Amino acid sequence: MSDIFVSYSRKDKPFVERLVAALQERGKTVWIDWENIPLTADWMKEIEVGIEEADNFLFVISPDSATSDVAQREVRYAASHSKRFVPVLFREPEQTETELPGVIGSLSAMKTSSIKQ
Repeated sequence: MSDIFVSYSRKDKPFVERLVAALQERGKTVWIDWENIPLTADWMKEIEVGIEEADNFLFVISPDSATSDVAQREVRYAASHSKRFVPVLFREPEQTETELPGVIGSLSAMKTSSIKQ
């Protein structure tokens, strides 16, 4: 079990590394792909199990995550398992690019001002 599953774009990994470290410093257990997917594993199945076992689904919002097919699959899967969503705005997506995936677009997002960019 983990407190938080983190969904993000790989292009945002430097920020996500700092975010995960900040959450862990506050005693939260975090499911993150680079720590929780074994080599040669079926990575999507591992992600699904990570979502199922997490109490919360944290989505890092950026132009890249908003247009990611994998991130959209993760959001749909988390919604199908009635997860609590925690959207975190890292970089504002262009309005003309796309709508945020699924339920994420209807929630107020936390800003990242307390985490060094």
